[in-house]
Order: sequence, then structure tokens, then C-alpha cells
Amino acid sequence: IREIRKWAPPGQIILDLSASPGFYALADRDGPGYLDLVMPGTFLDEADELEFIRRLERNPPRVIIWPSKPFDRSKLRGLEWTAPHLRVWVHNRYQRRGRDDGIRVLMVPLSEVDRTRRFNQGAR
Repeated sequence: IREIRKWAPPGQIILDLSASPGFYALADRDGPGYLDLVMPGTFLDEADELEFIRRLERNPPRVIIWPSKPFDRSKLRGLEWTAPHLRVWVHNRYQRRGRDDGIRVLMVPLSEVDRTRRFNQGAR
């Protein structure tokens, strides 16, 4: 929760892809709306998933909580199978920034990581 708050100041949205909606309340951050819980069966078809991605592109989450394990014991219910376009969208735009108990990984925008890196290099 501390890391979510660190990377996503108040007023910034987050996206929890771990199917644990408690993170929104615990971090006191809002989700993107429309679909704040992505799990097997969330997207009825490819068009539904692509519409959700367009929504994210209009207002990208500041932090994404990425599951390090499938939804349940079946790998066929992991994001690579149930939301392949969303998976690619996240991996093309966000970078891993640590773990919480080996269960979830925070993803922050690549542009923010690059900006922080440039700032820190300039301070030397």
C-alpha cells in the first residue's frame, strides 16, 4: 500500500489486475471506472477488451497492480489468456517496480521511470 501511495499521489487512478479490489480502498485511490476488476470473464469478447484499453489510453493509470500468479490454479485463467491485448498494452507502457509478498508486482509508466532516471542523473 505504501508503494502504491508513493507512485500514485492522491487523485491519481490505479488499476488492480490482481482481482483483489481491496487495494483501491486500502490505498485510498480510485480505479479507472467502467471495469475496476479484471478477472476471467470480465471481457465478453475482443471488442470489449479493446474498448477498455481505449478508456485506459484516455486516462492511463498511474500504477497497475500486476498479478504474479494466475487468477487461480489454472494458467488458462491468467491474463495472458483472458486479456491478451490488455497484457500487451501494460507491458509496452509500464515497468515492474517491486513486489508485495511475492504476490503482486507494481507497474509504473515507463515515461515516469525515464523522467525520474533523468532527474536523478542530473543531480549527480
